[in-house]
Parts: sequence; C-alpha cells; structure tokens
Amino acid sequence: RDLHSFPTRRSSDLMRSIVWTADALRRTSPRLNALATVAVLSACSGPTPSSTEVPPFDAPVASKSGNLTITMTSTPHDVPVRGKNQLKFEIREAETAVEVDGLELEMVPFMPAMGHGGPTLPAITPLGEGRYLFDDVSLPMPGLWELRTTISGSHSDSVVPLVEVE
Repeated sequence: RDLHSFPTRRSSDLMRSIVWTADALRRTSPRLNALATVAVLSACSGPTPSSTEVPPFDAPVASKSGNLTITMTSTPHDVPVRGKNQLKFEIREAETAVEVDGLELEMVPFMPAMGHGGPTLPAITPLGEGRYLFDDVSLPMPGLWELRTTISGSHSDSVVPLVEVE
C-alpha cells in the first residue's frame, strides 16, 4: 500500500483527543490528576543539571582500582576547550609514585548529558617517563565530558577524568 493512502489525523483532532483524555483523567481522581501533572511537568522540564562535582583540571585522579594516579595537562590551552585538544596523561603507581611506562591506553570522550561521545577517537603517543599524549581529543560541545579511558598492559585498569568545557 502507498503510505499516503493510510488515514491520518489532523492536528486539531489529535489536540481534541488529548484535551478530552486529560479532562477525563482530571474528573476521575484528584490523586491521579496530581500524579499526571507531576509526570507532565517532569517530562517537559528537560534533563536536570549534573550534581557531579568537577575537580580542578590538573588535580590527580585515581584509577578505578586505586592502584594508579593520573595527572592531566592540556596544550596549547591550560584547560580543554570546545573543539580539538591535546591532553597529556602522567601515570604513576599510587603507592610508590613510580612512573608507569609501556601501557596501552584508549580514550572515549563521552558527554553524559547528551548521551553521546565525540565524533572521533583520540590518537595516542607514549612519551616515556609515564607520560602519554592524546591528540585530537574532540570535545565539540560545551558542558561536562567524561574522558573514559581504559588501561591495559602491566596494569589492567580504567579511569574517567571529568572535564568541564566552556
């Protein structure tokens, strides 16, 4: 069948149907009316702001296991900005503060408020002395970003530093 041959409702018919349903619910029960009002207001209000406390960008971050400490720096800007960034991770053992070389890292920038990641995965270059450079870290929108990073090699771990982009 042709898609255009299916019956359609005009928007005015649909609006009358919605108003009739809402009116019927309101008459049915005051409690149900209050619940419906809360549901509609909640649905219309959009996402609530994140209550996540974002630490200073250069503050050390513990890995998920707590065995590693990661310190980030950004170049050429002091903090990541909207667009493409270069981020450097310095990774040390938490107990001894010894730099950890020979790791394989993979970063996926993810924006929880929007439910999506960045358009590309950053390239990584090991620099030695526990330092790793992530190039082309794309943060295309302002807001809170999670830098979801998996660590493998001599340590199997993960870390999710938070970055607030203006």
